[in-house]
Amino acid sequence: MADNRDDYRGFAELLEIINEMRRPVGGITYAYIMERWGISKKTAERIVKFIEEYFGNHFDVIRDVENHRVKRFRLDSTSEMLPPEYLSTEDIQALNAVIKTSQNSKHTERLKELENKLSRVMQRRTTATEFDNMESTLVAQAASRGPVAKIDYDEGTERKIKDAILRQRVILMKYRGYEFTVRPLGLLYGKNNHYLVAVRTDDPETKRTYVLQRIEYVEPTRERFNPGDFNIHTFARQSFGVFHEEDGPFDVVWLVKKPAVRDAMRYTFHESQNITHNPDGTMTISMRASGLREMAWHLFTWGGAIIPLAPQRLVDDYRKLLTDALASLK
Repeated sequence: MADNRDDYRGFAELLEIINEMRRPVGGITYAYIMERWGISKKTAERIVKFIEEYFGNHFDVIRDVENHRVKRFRLDSTSEMLPPEYLSTEDIQALNAVIKTSQNSKHTERLKELENKLSRVMQRRTTATEFDNMESTLVAQAASRGPVAKIDYDEGTERKIKDAILRQRVILMKYRGYEFTVRPLGLLYGKNNHYLVAVRTDDPETKRTYVLQRIEYVEPTRERFNPGDFNIHTFARQSFGVFHEEDGPFDVVWLVKKPAVRDAMRYTFHESQNITHNPDGTMTISMRASGLREMAWHLFTWGGAIIPLAPQRLVDDYRKLLTDALASLK
């Protein structure tokens, strides 16, 4: 592919590369940049050189675990990388709204601490009237309440896992009474459970999710591993919720009945979804995603207004959910 691209596209690609370099695991290589953005090695080298000069001490070059001749480039993600001008009143208000809807008490407390710190920074940068207006807006904001799952886990275990992810260290862990070693790749935070994404050392081709609350203990080992180009954000986007079947993702098809089409159009169910409006007024939603069980749970809340057509496994899960619910009333 030719390297002469318009300025806007080039700028967008530069931002994407910077964000990729800020991934917590491993950094990215020249080969990854060339393949992902379809550019020559010479162009990739120029981009990396520019980022190195611009970000200075925040730029780091590390050697690949398995092939030390391969360089991997990464940026740290500390707040000092962004100038204070990036902080706005709207940022504080958005953070406050997230805090009010947060369902994780431990993270909520940390978010509140962050909000207080940022508010103090804003107070130094704004006039008294502007700051009072911001405070009044925050007081006037509320969030609707619903059932909230209590997610309780050992923070020491979480810290050990995060450290192992950053250091690319294999960990020994005990999970549901069984002890084995895994290569930790990332953490997924959900509404009802949090998960460790990892591959077992005796089955390195299969990515699995382990409920963080059910990990009994974790011990780091001296063995290192190469995560390759694994990206926890890309992995998370593949699923409807947080659960990933080992044989997923799947080609999923839903049928939205005519009375529910208007309401369904308000939702983005999955970023891979495609919408087809049918001649009879119904709507078909197709996507490629994992998380069939969570999908069935969600469809249940639509009261039959959206029904699954494929895969058959989803149809069966949905039918069983309906059957069990009806049987419980007898």
